Amino acid sequence: MNQPQRTIQSLAFVLGFTAVSAFGFTFTSNTTIGAGDLTYEGQDIVVSNCTLTVNGPHNFASLVLTDSAVLTHSAAPNGEAANLLSLTIAGDLALDAASRIDVSARGYAAQQGPGEGTANPGGWGRGAGHGGVGGTAVNYGGLGGGAYDSITTPAQWGSGGGSGSGGPGGGVAVLNIAGTLRVDGTLTADGSAAPNPQCGGGAGGSLWISAGTLTGGGLIAARGGAGGEIQGGGGGGGGRIALYFTQNTFVGTVNAAGALGYQTAGAGTIYTKSVAESVGHV
Repeated sequence: MNQPQRTIQSLAFVLGFTAVSAFGFTFTSNTTIGAGDLTYEGQDIVVSNCTLTVNGPHNFASLVLTDSAVLTHSAAPNGEAANLLSLTIAGDLALDAASRIDVSARGYAAQQGPGEGTANPGGWGRGAGHGGVGGTAVNYGGLGGGAYDSITTPAQWGSGGGSGSGGPGGGVAVLNIAGTLRVDGTLTADGSAAPNPQCGGGAGGSLWISAGTLTGGGLIAARGGAGGEIQGGGGGGGGRIALYFTQNTFVGTVNAAGALGYQTAGAGTIYTKSVAESVGHV
C-alpha cells in the first residue's frame, strides 16, 4: 500500500504540487481511514488508481489524487455523525482530470433526513429537499421535502427521496486547504436518482470549501437526483456549496441544480466569498 517516498515526489512534481515532507503514504489499493484513526495524520498523502474512504476529521500535510483515484466517506443513511469527509490540509490538495472527490449518494437514505421526500397516498414518492425544495409527485398533490441547513456553512447530508426505495441524498465534504486546491477532476456531493419511476430523487449534499487559491477546470457540484420524471416521482432538490478563497482562478463549473421529475425540484445554493470581501455572494 505504501510506496517509496520518491513516488510521492514524482507525482507531486507532475501535478505542479508543492514539495512534500520526508514522510508520506501512497495508497494503491482500496483503504478506509476511520474516525479517530491517527495513523496518517500530518502526512503527505497520494491516492493512485484506488478508492480512499475517510470518515471524520483528519489533518494531512498535502493530498494528491491521481490516475482515476476516488476520495469519499462511508454512507450516512441515518445521519451517522462520523460519516462525513472533514479534512484540514496544511499545504495543497490536487485532483487530476481522471480523479474525483465523490460523496454523492452518501447522505440520508430514502424517506430520511430533515428534508425527506415522503410518499403520497398513492405510493408515489416526492423529491427530497436540502438547499432547494423537492419536487412533488404525480396525483394526490402534497409538497416535496423542504429546505434546511446553512447557506454560508453547509454541513448536513442531503435527504432521501420519497417511497421506500427513493434515491439517497448527497454526502458532506468540508475541506480547509491552506495552500492551493486544484480541481481538474470532479468534486461532487450529488443526490441519487430515483431507482424507478414511482420514487423521488435524493437531494444534493454539502460542499464547504476554504482554500488559499482555488484553481482548475473541473466540476464542483451538489446537484439533486432525478425523480421519475413525467411518470411519477418528484425531483431531488439541489444541495449547498460554500466556497471561500484568497484567490480564485477556477474556470470549471459550479452547479447545485435541482433535478427533473414529475415536478422539477428547486435549485440549491452556491455561496462564494474572497478574503478581500466583507460580504459574500449567493
